[in-house]
Amino acid sequence: MQEIKRIVNKTAARKRFYECFTVTTGAGNTPDIVTGAVLDGTDRRILNLTLTNTIASGTGNILVSYTAGTIAAEDGGALATFSEQSVINTVAP
Repeated sequence: MQEIKRIVNKTAARKRFYECFTVTTGAGNTPDIVTGAVLDGTDRRILNLTLTNTIASGTGNILVSYTAGTIAAEDGGALATFSEQSVINTVAP
C-alpha cells in the first residue's frame, strides 16, 4: 500500500504537458493560462491549446511560448523550447 502511494504522489507532482506552454495576448501581453491541449483531428502536426479566457476576434499580438518537456517534434525528437511565436487570429468577427 505504501509503495502505491509513493507512485501516485510522484505522478501528481509531474507537470502536465500543456503546462509547458504560455500564451499572452493584446498590446499589454496579458497572460492567459493554458488549461488543456489536444492534437488536431485533421493535421496531427497541430496542437490546439485550450485557454482560460476566450480570445475575441480582432485581438492582436497573440504570442505562444514553450519550455521543452515531453512533446515529440515531427522528426521524433523532443520539441525544442521556443519563445513568443506569433499566432494569427483567424476567429471571424
